[in-house]
Amino acid sequence: MECAQLETYLAGKIEEALDSDSAQAHLLASRVRRLNREDIERYQLLRLKSALTYAYTRSSFYRAAFDSQRIRPEDLKSPTDLTWFPFTEPSEMARDPYAFACVSEALIARAITFISSGTTGPKKRVFFTEGDLQRITDFMAAGMRTVASAGDAVQIMLPAGPANSQADLLSKGVRKMGGVPIVTGTAATDAQIDSIKRHHPKVLFGYTSNVYRLTLEAQRQYDLSGLGVHTVFLSSEYLSSTMRKNMRRIWQAEIVTHYGLTEMGLGVAVECSGGDGFHFNEADLFLEVIDPETGRVLPIGQEGELVFTTLTREAMPLLRYRTHDIAGIVEQPCMCGAGSLLKFGTVARRREDLAKIGNQIISSALLDEALFSLTAVLDWRAKLLRDASGERLCIHAEKAPDGRLEEEDVRRVLLSVDAIRQCFQEGSLDAIDVEVLPAGSLVSKTSAKRLIVDKR
Repeated sequence: MECAQLETYLAGKIEEALDSDSAQAHLLASRVRRLNREDIERYQLLRLKSALTYAYTRSSFYRAAFDSQRIRPEDLKSPTDLTWFPFTEPSEMARDPYAFACVSEALIARAITFISSGTTGPKKRVFFTEGDLQRITDFMAAGMRTVASAGDAVQIMLPAGPANSQADLLSKGVRKMGGVPIVTGTAATDAQIDSIKRHHPKVLFGYTSNVYRLTLEAQRQYDLSGLGVHTVFLSSEYLSSTMRKNMRRIWQAEIVTHYGLTEMGLGVAVECSGGDGFHFNEADLFLEVIDPETGRVLPIGQEGELVFTTLTREAMPLLRYRTHDIAGIVEQPCMCGAGSLLKFGTVARRREDLAKIGNQIISSALLDEALFSLTAVLDWRAKLLRDASGERLCIHAEKAPDGRLEEEDVRRVLLSVDAIRQCFQEGSLDAIDVEVLPAGSLVSKTSAKRLIVDKR
């Protein structure tokens, strides 16, 4: 995996931006040397000033938000001044997306309506111009170059959709980097394997849970390690260490993850080859990490909520957008070959996904690590209930085809989780109810993330 490809992409975007503004050309010292952190920060300050002005003059939401706090775009003199500006909550965008729009409807090339987490909640609507889509596919091409080369086939196992759907945009990104996209959508397992045998893709790309399901189903009939796949590239959901281990063993391939947000333009970050986090699209996004309770910006090395500001968005810029995802900027210098780029840690938790039981906090990531250690588990769902008999954790565990899975197996691995065991010892959890479901019971064609549903 070549993380330096992302650095090359960013250097090109910086040169492109400064070439369009001769007055700023002196900012790019790296025209004659390697890109460094100072170059990136100068470029981002230039883009931040432009983004704030653009949003204030064109978006009714941001004009009202700035005016209510008596702040103007020109008040930003350095990136640290961004803390004076208001956050954008996902609920605000869901409530009135057109208040964020900065172009006429005639210029909107793609509008995406989605629910980002779980299966319920407010729908969000995000707009993109043709220029926005071009920048999205530019970064998708750069991200794909970290795992593939010109001429390589990439099998895209994302849901089929209209023009400029995620699968279509990724196909365009693959073509931009000289690859050959093979879109198989959510075809059945046998059809996916037939496509691999026919096209010999170097890379498979799909949603984590869907590709994991394919892996466990297909291994019954096929030797997946002999199909020539070099990299399994996963998106949209947390990948537990147990799932990664299982997939690496079965495919005998590199397992790489991608962090994406539809609000930020689908492509956001690619897992670093050095491990321990993700390099993100610093050409188009500015990142802060905040205390989720106070909103205070946290120093590098501390974990908090990821907050992004779009730097180049035309249709729908988002300023200080709260993702509700929990991670931190990695403090140690990166040894992957892209030393000028920032890196944030693995996103294993969301604010909505932190369920408190007594004095303990559990999350879907904790359940992932435990439940997927059972190789017969294809998928799961969890609820917290309170009834006359007390607090109950209810688990639906889907069994792999021909797998052997008993309710007691599920209880045993859950009780190996320290937080859950402590709940029983403290008396804050009274029972774990388990139901084992047959294969196919929890199939999902969306990228909605698993959450612990708290019904108490």
